Amino acid sequence: MEVVRLGEVIKVIVITQFIIDNFDYLCGVNEILNKYHDDNLVYNQVHPTLPLTIWNYSEKVQYDNLWDDITTQTRGLVTDDKGNIVARPFKKFFNDSEKKHTPTPDFDVYEKMDGSLGILFHYEGEWVLATRGSFTSDQAVKGFEMLQKYDYQKLHKDYTYLFEIIYDDNRIVVKYPYEDLVLLGMINTETGYEVDLYCEGNDVRLKNLISNLGFKVVRKYDGINDYSILKGMIKDDEEGYVVKFSNGDRMKVKGEEYMKLHKLITSVSTTAIWEMLSEGRDVLELLKDVPDEFYNKIKMYVRDLKYTYFSLSEYAGKTHDGFRYGKFGDKDPEPTKKEFAEFLSMNNYNPIIKALCFAMWDKKDYDKIIWKHIKPEFRKL
Repeated sequence: MEVVRLGEVIKVIVITQFIIDNFDYLCGVNEILNKYHDDNLVYNQVHPTLPLTIWNYSEKVQYDNLWDDITTQTRGLVTDDKGNIVARPFKKFFNDSEKKHTPTPDFDVYEKMDGSLGILFHYEGEWVLATRGSFTSDQAVKGFEMLQKYDYQKLHKDYTYLFEIIYDDNRIVVKYPYEDLVLLGMINTETGYEVDLYCEGNDVRLKNLISNLGFKVVRKYDGINDYSILKGMIKDDEEGYVVKFSNGDRMKVKGEEYMKLHKLITSVSTTAIWEMLSEGRDVLELLKDVPDEFYNKIKMYVRDLKYTYFSLSEYAGKTHDGFRYGKFGDKDPEPTKKEFAEFLSMNNYNPIIKALCFAMWDKKDYDKIIWKHIKPEFRKL
């Protein structure tokens, strides 16, 4: 018997742990992202002229709650063809009710802006502005147009700048009295360090740069010691707040009126979901513009519809197979369709079950029969 030395085992364990801890470095960022893309966990778009790719998490991630260190970071992450990160936006953060943050005693509170996220970064002598998933979206084009009134060439090239793009044609719910870019954050692209835009300490030089260039900065609220009161502070014409904890975690607190209005705008309904399922289409297509807080409700409704479909199919199938073939498939001779009809009538089977059983008997597709039967009344979710 071969004896394995303890030292060799420890060596293997140490090497394995090193590989796990340094997976991103050893495999390369693009290799990992391409694997996630192949698994339909992230989308990407290639820049029309530069060797850049922007990455954004998919609806599948939101719908199935497949969040990890990669999917939370792909909220407009940009890499070049060598696998270097050239733009590092905020990590994905969630609503307060989702409890995906780690709270700390110290935190800051900021206004939650209701526009589109703009991601500004410098690459090979050129400034590029993208939105969360596109280099060429209408919002990206408009954002770069609005940027021209600033002397943005003086910005520090080692940072990614996160803006809210605000203009009337892109209004979601909240109406603002201006069209402009509002700076939400500033992150060192290489290290991930986030600048404190209100600090008087080490970041004051960068803060002053932003001020001197005249950029609007997202409003910060001082004197709030209990973030649980924020929900009740939100006015009807505001989206809400963002809480940033001292460990870097963020969470969103949205107003009830805002969510009602957003829900009306997205107009996801029971019949819209039924139609997609009945046509065999991916319900995720419907969810691209749906805010996170509605995902669970939609997911539950999809589950209920699918369960109702399965229950009818399963019950009719067992009824049909049991009568026609026997419990163990040993019924001989096989009964006639007339005998089957008499059996169903005698036992007072529901008309939908009868229709399904006859379709099964004739080896016809019964899919549409079920979907027609379970079509819901129109109701917004």
